[in-house]
Amino acid sequence: MGQAERYIFLEMIEFNSTRKRMSVIVRNPQGQIILYCKGADSVIYQRLAADQDPTIKEKTSKDMESFANSGLRTLCIASRILTEQEYIDWQRAYDAARNSVTDRDEEVDKASEKIEHSLHILGATALEDKLQEGVPEAIETLHNAGIKLWILTGDKVQTAIEIGFSCNLLKSDMEIMILSADNMDAARLQIEGGLNKIASVLGTPTLDPRKRGFVPGAQAAFAVVIDGDTLRHALSPQLKPLFLNLATQCETVVCCRVSPAQKALVVNLVKEGRNAMTLSIGDGANDVAMIQEANIGCGLLGYEGSQAAMSADYAFGQFRFLTKLLLVHGRWSYQRIADMHSNFFYKNVIWTFAMFWFLIFNSFDATYLYQYTFVLLYNLVFTSLPVIVLGAFDQDINAKAALAFPQLYVRGIRGLEYTKTKFWTYMLDGLYQSAVVFFIPYAVWTFGSAVSWNGKAIESLADFGTTVAVAAIFAANTFVGMNIHYWTFLTWIIILGSSIIMLVWIVIYSFFESSDFVDEVIVLCTNTTFWLTVFASVVIALGPRFIIKFLTATYYPLDKDIVREMWVKGDLKDRLGLQHRNGRKNKGRLEQAPMFHHPHARSESELSTIQHDIELGGLTAGGSNPSSVSASPRAPLTPIHEVQSPSQEPLHSAYNHLSPVPRSGGTEQRTATASPYSFRGSYYSASEIPISSPEPQIHPSYPQSGGPSMSSVSPNPVTPYSQPSQTTSYAPSSYQHASPPPPPDAFEMHVRQPSEDLMAQRIDHVHGGVSDSSYRTAHDDMPGDHLQRSGHDPDPSWRGSTYSTYTGARAL
Repeated sequence: MGQAERYIFLEMIEFNSTRKRMSVIVRNPQGQIILYCKGADSVIYQRLAADQDPTIKEKTSKDMESFANSGLRTLCIASRILTEQEYIDWQRAYDAARNSVTDRDEEVDKASEKIEHSLHILGATALEDKLQEGVPEAIETLHNAGIKLWILTGDKVQTAIEIGFSCNLLKSDMEIMILSADNMDAARLQIEGGLNKIASVLGTPTLDPRKRGFVPGAQAAFAVVIDGDTLRHALSPQLKPLFLNLATQCETVVCCRVSPAQKALVVNLVKEGRNAMTLSIGDGANDVAMIQEANIGCGLLGYEGSQAAMSADYAFGQFRFLTKLLLVHGRWSYQRIADMHSNFFYKNVIWTFAMFWFLIFNSFDATYLYQYTFVLLYNLVFTSLPVIVLGAFDQDINAKAALAFPQLYVRGIRGLEYTKTKFWTYMLDGLYQSAVVFFIPYAVWTFGSAVSWNGKAIESLADFGTTVAVAAIFAANTFVGMNIHYWTFLTWIIILGSSIIMLVWIVIYSFFESSDFVDEVIVLCTNTTFWLTVFASVVIALGPRFIIKFLTATYYPLDKDIVREMWVKGDLKDRLGLQHRNGRKNKGRLEQAPMFHHPHARSESELSTIQHDIELGGLTAGGSNPSSVSASPRAPLTPIHEVQSPSQEPLHSAYNHLSPVPRSGGTEQRTATASPYSFRGSYYSASEIPISSPEPQIHPSYPQSGGPSMSSVSPNPVTPYSQPSQTTSYAPSSYQHASPPPPPDAFEMHVRQPSEDLMAQRIDHVHGGVSDSSYRTAHDDMPGDHLQRSGHDPDPSWRGSTYSTYTGARAL
């Protein structure tokens, strides 16, 4: 047993992100004053004594590098013995610095430098900081949604790279470029070298991702790893444009040993340089600046405290909740706002222009077409709530479907739900409907004979204006109802109740002592002509919109339309293992279920033509979860003996070679095999979503591949990086995934044949095959990334691209 010793605490120099170290001064039992300092190895090694034993220094450095390659977070510990007089002199200077009125932090740092030198190494520590549950899966889902993630961490390079692999941000088939320079000229050479390497594969840089060429057989997935010292030069005004150009052409960017100020500068670089939407997420005090700099800040509540959460726009407990925030609530919010704005302006156009048509026949005087209470209550009561319900509660697809198909998020990235075309289409539709609800009653009043039940003619301005108002209100509320996707009891009450309130108001106000509206309900509502006129006006006004929506959903469906149909029919619920609220439709007749398997070409507005960038700029360290993360299950691997040229057939066919298998009852069961040319961004039929199966096993006869391809554009040699022991997304190039045999009730789903216009807009992938269009969910077993992603992320310079920041990589 060791002997306990008592040390007297004298002073502590606190840690901050600029110093990257902390020190404590104590007096030992022998009366000696000792300074103990711990911090990053790069900082401690700069402050070692000249007589430091080189053997211990080299051995400690190798041990820390080995720990970092294993994903551990390292700290170096050193000490120094102080004389009594040296400590007293330093104590006076340190107290004066702490009491300084101006530049207190700078004065404290200067005082600390006077004593934190001539250190001797005591050793190093290695801390295992496990990822939270679901972090790799969440990052993979966000990547499939078109979001580009950047890691901004204070860890050393080897640790950050290991974290990148464990998070699925770095792939084994990526070309990793490590930037490490001591001065601006060296940093420029390395950045230009990286750009030249990318240009040798992708050709001349262009702002249009569709025009980028690929050298046949060349690797097209790149990642950049840059340390804090090099980043300081890269963020200078001279190199900032070059570095931004290099970083945005890479699939992943990892910034190591960065300070909080540098994190904020990186976020600002992307936000201002690319006019992009950025999101930062972190859990520590070091992430506050970055969170506040981004367009959207997310803070995690964890072991690091609540500073990040208190300064963020959104706060939650675990990183994996970010997928639901973005792919579900974020997507719903964008869809709701886009629909609400269009419908809000539409309902005012149909109401206002009906009065405009009246003024044409009335010499543009000050006469109102409507009774004045209708003018007051139209936007206040009669049509306000339906639009509010649309903007607050509508869901175009279910939350689980949105998570299963993260690629649907791309439409929001590209701003395709709220465009000028959509806005002016709604305005023209409102103009047309205003003409219908005015001129049909006008024709009835002019060329017909509208009489009441008692034989009196219906010819007053109040009669005519009320007819137009009732038709316009019915049309506006029904139009909003046609655009609602998610109907609940509240939705029905609001849509129907708004129109009923209008009729109730007519009844109530008719009995007021008003000269122009008295007994109006008796004159109009008891007359068949009034109701037929209103009905005809509403039907003719909404008929074109209804026909167009029907034809579009039937023959030109968007991806979300097909997913919604799959969900409503129950096919998608079956494949996701979800229960049916009211029982399975077509139960026991799965062979007759609707099909979604036919090649379905996409227009430029769809997801599978171009992969898009959104950057998640800040993933932060800390907030660890002690629970381990298990690799996601995969199907058994089988070797590929022959690979067919991808140009011979579309990717859709290459991935899904179906061979008929006899079944009882005259039907067939099909078995799908994976193709090495399939893309992660492509969709596959819902019938290919695998049923839950036991954990697959890797065939023992096939050895695992070696480490990832890594290169450094630095002239200095870089320590080779070893492949992590566990990866969840990598499969050797000599393997392919074999789909499990389908269950007895397996069925297929085929999509409707698209129109010739959409077929004409097909865009070939880099392999030469036609863009795939059938559907696949995030639950599917997919081939390794090196088989799926031969293209790289395009330049996110288009308007409205989104970036996001992920600081550190541990405490997600």
